[in-house]
Amino acid sequence: MEIKLPNSFWDCQHYFKVNLKTIVPIVSFFLLMLSSTSVFAQGGGTCADIQPFCAGNDALIFANCNDQDPNCNATAEAGPDYGCLFSQPYPAWFYLQIDQPGNLDFEIIQNTAFNSNGDPIGQGLDVDFIAWGPFQPGDDLCDYTQLQSFNEIACSYSAQPIENFTIPNAQTGEIYVLVITNYNRNPGYIKLGQIGGDGSTNCDIVFDCSVTINEGDQNLCGEDEVLLTTTVSGPVETYEWYLNDVLIVGATSSEYLATETGEYKVIANGTECNSPVEDIVNVSFGPIVTAEAIDIIACDDSSNDGIEAFDLDGNSSRVLGNQDPNEFTVTYYLTQANADAGEAPLTSPYTNVTNPQTIYARVESNVSAVCYATSEVELKVEETVEITTDLPTSAEICDVEEFPVFDATPTNTDIDLSLVTYEWVDQNNNVLSTEAIFSPSAAGTYTVNIGYPCGDTSFTIVMNVIASPTVDLGADFQICANQTTILTANTDVEGVTFQWYLNSTLIEGETNNTLEVVIEQGTIGTQTYTVLVSNDQCTAEDSIDLTLYPITNCIISEGISPNGDGYNDILDLNFLNDRTGIRKIQIFNRFGTLVYVQDNYTNQWEGQTTDGDELPTGTYFYVIDLAGNDAVYGEQATGWIYLNKKAN
Repeated sequence: MEIKLPNSFWDCQHYFKVNLKTIVPIVSFFLLMLSSTSVFAQGGGTCADIQPFCAGNDALIFANCNDQDPNCNATAEAGPDYGCLFSQPYPAWFYLQIDQPGNLDFEIIQNTAFNSNGDPIGQGLDVDFIAWGPFQPGDDLCDYTQLQSFNEIACSYSAQPIENFTIPNAQTGEIYVLVITNYNRNPGYIKLGQIGGDGSTNCDIVFDCSVTINEGDQNLCGEDEVLLTTTVSGPVETYEWYLNDVLIVGATSSEYLATETGEYKVIANGTECNSPVEDIVNVSFGPIVTAEAIDIIACDDSSNDGIEAFDLDGNSSRVLGNQDPNEFTVTYYLTQANADAGEAPLTSPYTNVTNPQTIYARVESNVSAVCYATSEVELKVEETVEITTDLPTSAEICDVEEFPVFDATPTNTDIDLSLVTYEWVDQNNNVLSTEAIFSPSAAGTYTVNIGYPCGDTSFTIVMNVIASPTVDLGADFQICANQTTILTANTDVEGVTFQWYLNSTLIEGETNNTLEVVIEQGTIGTQTYTVLVSNDQCTAEDSIDLTLYPITNCIISEGISPNGDGYNDILDLNFLNDRTGIRKIQIFNRFGTLVYVQDNYTNQWEGQTTDGDELPTGTYFYVIDLAGNDAVYGEQATGWIYLNKKAN
């Protein structure tokens, strides 16, 4: 890199002058600098980063580079002739310019600590140096062919912590280059100062100041902050930041995080600067902007010429998508270039000149015109389409049936079904579905609005639900063989028809609500009778199961044998209980003594007394009081029964 010195000043990046009374905390100790000293950052680690040096009335004390500082260059670059320096660990590059001619005597001290007077008070550290010159203003100070022995002024590789050198007979404007190295490699400080001679150094190269906001003017879209950093030259000590000429309280560092749109100014000052310096940038924050590519369809009129007026403004919401229309402006242009420049917008309505025709939309932020996006808009003129479907105008179901499914998909074979939209609404215009297929859940009037470019239409379906009749045959029961029984179909609807079935087979000619049933002796299994009622649209059915009583011909048994074989073990009077009910039964022995009595009899007698004692084998007599008038026995049945307790 070429480093050249201007005639009047040098760019002093990385150089900082501190107040002469500033306290500088360093790791585990501190350093107080009085008016006789000044302190700045480490010299340039390479020649490309060379730092200006001005002796004046001050000595310069700076932190050295060392083995514990990872930001330091461990050795000097190759190229220059370092003379007596057989190694060049942790170099610090400086240059100085002569102001008053004459001899200049310098002293270099490296120590672990200095007091407030600038005197070393810690442990001395081995320091070395080499100086070259003279150079003239405008020379490349890092021309390694010039940093050679023929330009060497002084050099020391001694083990001492204090080094001295002299620039003899220096002339005004001459420039000298100095490299100081830390042979000791431990952390500490280096003091560089002029201790004698009648010549002096030019401090203008150090004390001219400037400040630049590195980012410059900023137009930011989709961001809410930007860090403004500065580059300075000279010993800048203080910073002030302003937004729109209003001081930002507390903003006193070399950088500022900007979060508002406006004009930002930084003023930098230093005790040795000729005057405060400033820089100004404009920052504008805006949102991320998107523009949707859309098609705008117009329906051709009777002329069929493919030319129509398009409502551009009415489609701006589609271009905006989900963006707030209050925060953006949409305009339209004939060309992409015009859209990018925001020049020559179209007015709405706009009449196309070709079919189709592409124009361009521009979406621009209302708070930052530089935040915008563009998209293509296709203008198309379409012929009118008559949509057809397979939908009925009405539908009926019984209330026990599932509701039908209606499919509104157009049956047209020459349309793009991907462009079709659907909206099912009820009689109150409540939107129920936006799919082609819809199934209602109640009776009512349903309309589907079918959207299609130049083919919007509606279809209405009246959905009726018919109440189904009900029918009840009662509970299953047992009957006696060859006994006539009447089945009655009870329904809540008049005017219905009846059909009767036996074991799923139609019984011809039976169309009344009653059916006479006779089950012959010897019929095996359950007999299922079903009735189907209909009111033309809807039907209902019910079934009843009939079985024969196990007692032959439904008579009171003349004998029981309670031996536990499961056959004829008890006096089974179920048929009487089912027909009339049994109020009480009395059983007498052959001497007329009452041995058993039971109210509300339900097949409890198996040859025991009322107290539960077993009766002997023999003939017994019964009197059964019925709860009603039985067709066979009247209100009371009497007779005899043989009790067999003997094993078979």
